[in-house]
Amino acid sequence: MRGKTYRRFSTEFKLGVVEADLAGEGSIKVLAAKAGIDHSLPHYWLKKYHAGELSLDLRRNLSMSLRHRVGGVY
Repeated sequence: MRGKTYRRFSTEFKLGVVEADLAGEGSIKVLAAKAGIDHSLPHYWLKKYHAGELSLDLRRNLSMSLRHRVGGVY
């Protein structure tokens, strides 16, 4: 018997849901239902967004930092 598998969502997807909420396009529950995700995820993503831990720039910086550590191998 296998353990539970978890889906992974891109930063772009997460930001899309967060920005839709911030733009007032619907409640968290409605947006989550439209996106096909549990309603708890947008709450978590919003918290990370407001803490500055969810952005495309952060992802790019982390990616560049990791490349630098492995000697520029992509």
